[in-house]
Amino acid sequence: MTAENVARSYEVVENSSISAQTFDSFLYAEVVDDYTVNIYGQEPDAEADNQLPVDVYPMEHIEEYPDTGADPRNDHTPIGTGPYQFESYETEERAEFSSFDDYWLDDLGLDALEWWDGPDGFPTSPVVDEVVVAIVQDNATRAAALNNGEIDLTYGLNTGTYGEYRSAEDFRLSVTNAGAYNFLQYPVTQSPWDDPRIRRGVNQLIPRAQIAENIYNGYRNPAYTPLPEMAAKAGTVDYEALTEELRPQTEQNTEAATELLQEAVDDLGVETPIEATIETNATDDRLREAELIAQVLSNTEFFDISVEDFEFTTFIQRILGSEYYQQGNIVLIGLSGTFNPGSFYDAVNSIDNFGQCCNFNRIDTPELDEIATEARFSVEAVEDSQFRGEQYDKVWQGLIEQAPNSYTVFGTNVTALSTEYVGYNTYTFSSSILPYGLHAPEDQQVAYLNRE
Repeated sequence: MTAENVARSYEVVENSSISAQTFDSFLYAEVVDDYTVNIYGQEPDAEADNQLPVDVYPMEHIEEYPDTGADPRNDHTPIGTGPYQFESYETEERAEFSSFDDYWLDDLGLDALEWWDGPDGFPTSPVVDEVVVAIVQDNATRAAALNNGEIDLTYGLNTGTYGEYRSAEDFRLSVTNAGAYNFLQYPVTQSPWDDPRIRRGVNQLIPRAQIAENIYNGYRNPAYTPLPEMAAKAGTVDYEALTEELRPQTEQNTEAATELLQEAVDDLGVETPIEATIETNATDDRLREAELIAQVLSNTEFFDISVEDFEFTTFIQRILGSEYYQQGNIVLIGLSGTFNPGSFYDAVNSIDNFGQCCNFNRIDTPELDEIATEARFSVEAVEDSQFRGEQYDKVWQGLIEQAPNSYTVFGTNVTALSTEYVGYNTYTFSSSILPYGLHAPEDQQVAYLNRE
């Protein structure tokens, strides 16, 4: 991997669904020599160190197939700098990987990592030589495969099954708070949803505690703020104080919601019940969440809410359509953010992400965009964390006031695995659950199989 790989990898992102999230600060990458790159920003960026650079691609991936990347489903061979090399792929069946003999960290040793201060003898690469990833979309089938010893690990199961693994002798769970949340997005350009009182009223009807406990069996946390605690370090002055301030406006309160909704429908002259559809993707837990929310809303005199679910790919294509926002549907979907607080504002609220991930209903909050910009793209935010936290607190307060989205629950990543898989710990983001569990020197994490 050379500097040219880094610089030219931005080309892959230019026309992708995340281009707005990358090019909000990135300007230009300049190759200095084979192993040095200068990356220029358009403006100061308090999150630049975690945002840049993007994933780095081999030149074959950039020049030969930039639109599809190293996707084995398109007969392309993935190439990386990691400890495993790609072996084979069977469409919708399995992918196989094996240890890479020339892995760079094996050659250089852990002392090449400036931050390394772990024990002598810690392995420089995973101790598992072969990895087979079985592609099984159905949760029940994956659970059965784990129970039968056909696989060693799985994640994303229905939460109702977790209790069995927690108490089983041959299995265990690894659980961590995730950088993810579920949210409702309202059709803010369509009447009567263009009135924030309607949206705030719904926000106070959502049974977040019940969703977390009954739908997700306690494996989710109620989202009383738009910001999960994992991103709170730079995203608020005081997370506990922020939660205490916002919780009265987001905790279920039927009396307050009724008063607010009655005021809105009287002023607007809207006939009730207001009919709308919650659209979501067809996972058991999320569908049950949508149905519970629809039931709670429909139990009032103000709403008649139905639910429609779609296969995930179909759903994503549908809600990313340029005219979807005119249909008047409510979207319930999950999203993963980052450790940066800005990711929990931009993706679902910024007009720059309309038609991308994940502003489906043309949300446009320019006054909050301005504050969020100050919280990230200003010299003061870069130099003063107190100022940055104060600005973000204004953003979260404004989001609850305007309520273009309702955040329902914050996620956890839960991995069910055989006790023969020793030392494994799951990770905050699902994209790294498998590699992190196998080998992560930054946390002195390594796992291995202990079979008799």
